[in-house]
Amino acid sequence: MNNESDQGYKSAMTVHERFVEDMRVAGIVTTAYRGRFFWEGPAARSDQQNGPTLQDIIKKTKIPLQWEALNSNGCGYFRTTAKYS
Repeated sequence: MNNESDQGYKSAMTVHERFVEDMRVAGIVTTAYRGRFFWEGPAARSDQQNGPTLQDIIKKTKIPLQWEALNSNGCGYFRTTAKYS
């Protein structure tokens, strides 16, 4: 695939799709999540001891993320106001 057609494909993706695709490429599993403020959508769970760490998740996407602490680990998901370009 050339860069031109790849760019057109990427720009047509929603933020949800881009986040899930970024995680898939990185080998990070996503899951459906319902968190604070009634937010629902894809998320990637971190495991600070065994990986992926929260930092791994953040580094693998350009989508701005927010996260919640779950026990000693966390859950990364994108802000509802995030835009992908």
